[in-house]
Formats: sequence, C-alpha cells, structure tokens
Amino acid sequence: MKTPALFKCTGLLLAAVFLCACPKVDPVDPSPAPDPDPTPAPGPTPDPTPQPEEPYFKLLNSSDSSPIPNDYEIIINREPSGETLLVKTNIEDWTATSSESWCIASKDENGHLLVLVNEEYGEWNEVLPPRISQVQVKAGTVFDQTISVVQQSSTFIWVPQLPFDDALYSSKLTLSPAGESADVTVLTNCYQWIPSTEASWLTLSVTDISRLKVTSSARGASEAPRKAKVTLSVASDIARGVSFMVVDGDAAISGDDYSYGDHSDWD
Repeated sequence: MKTPALFKCTGLLLAAVFLCACPKVDPVDPSPAPDPDPTPAPGPTPDPTPQPEEPYFKLLNSSDSSPIPNDYEIIINREPSGETLLVKTNIEDWTATSSESWCIASKDENGHLLVLVNEEYGEWNEVLPPRISQVQVKAGTVFDQTISVVQQSSTFIWVPQLPFDDALYSSKLTLSPAGESADVTVLTNCYQWIPSTEASWLTLSVTDISRLKVTSSARGASEAPRKAKVTLSVASDIARGVSFMVVDGDAAISGDDYSYGDHSDWD
C-alpha cells in the first residue's frame, strides 16, 4: 500500500508551509532597554507642620492706604464726627484707648480703627480753645503709636491791627515797592489755619498760630503799582476765614509804619 508514503509527503508539505509563514526573529540583545519613564529619586520629605507667621500690624489712611505718620492728627469741628483708619494685622488682641471721655476709639465690625467724637463742643456761637485727646493704638510688642484728636468749638480768625481801606473795602497791608517783609498778627481760636494768595510776588509763611510773615519781591521799574489778596482759612473748614489786601506803598512809606503788637500761642 502507498498510504505511509502519502502521509510522509503531506507532513513534509505542511512543515514547509509553516516555515514560510513564520516571521524572521532578530537575535536577542543581551543589554536591557532603558526605562522610558524612570521614577525620580525620592527627595526630602516636606514638613507637614505649618510655620507660624511673623506678627505684624499696619495702620493706614482710608483714602489712599498710605501709612499713618507718627505726627498724625485728626481735626474735628464743633459738630460730632469721626474718622476710620484701616488696619492690616494678624494680631487679634490689639487695642485702642482714648485719654478723654468725649473721644471714643474702638475696633469696628470690619476690624478697622474707628475714632469718633459724638458730642458738640460748646454752643454754636461760643468761642473756646481747641481740646485734644490722645488715642493710643497698641498691638503686642510690634506696634505702639499715639494719634492726636482735636475738636474745635465755633471758630473765628481775624487780623485786628491792619487798617481798613474804604476804597478797597478790605483791611490793607502796605509794603515797600522795593520789597519788604512784615509780620501780621492773627487772632484765632482755631487749631490750624492756612494762608494763600495768587500773587507770585508775595511769599507767605506761618511763624506760629498767631503770626503770619508776608514778604514781597521788588517791583520792576516799568511795572504798575501792585495789589493782591491774601486769605487765611481754617484748616478743617476752608469756608471759614479772613482776607486782606497787600499793596505797594510809596517809596517813603512801608509796612514799618504799622505796629502789629505782641502775640500769644495756644498752650
């Protein structure tokens, strides 16, 4: 029989097909392939304990967030009023105390400093000297500052010893056209006043609460006689004030002809 020979031929044929169908295998590289995503070496273990923040306290102006200077003053008129100062801090138990009962210093609902004067000072036409309270703001050992709070009564300001000029309808200070300085006495009960003028040939300087120095520059040879208004305004209420005129005198007349007397400062 030829059956065994047939099986043998069939086996050889299948082996040939199998060998042709298998892909070619490259030799194995004995060195291992690099890890495409190596795990980084472990670093130091972070400390899970939060570090305490250094204590700080800042007192700031509410209008522009600038620091409050050491000589800061709050000036209040006769009517009740107050001011809020911004506070930035991580200190919970900071304090604000006032030296006078008519002035209240406290922490408001937003954690800022509220300085309040809640009573009138004198009758509407009563003239009194300004009163002052000291507000101390303290936060542990990192902040300690004192603020002056000033309240005024009804205020007045006057230049009593300047002669009145009917033609100018104003009090008048006469200075030499060659240039001159003169002291003008100011009577007032306000805490602070501010001088002003639009004349470039005049220089104004406050000597103290009751004296103003007025200085004129020399007039040009071809320049006409000059005159200018000077205004003294209450610092906390610029609507209140007094004004007078400064004029060039004749060559033989100067402000030395006027005597302005003594002056006294507020205590």
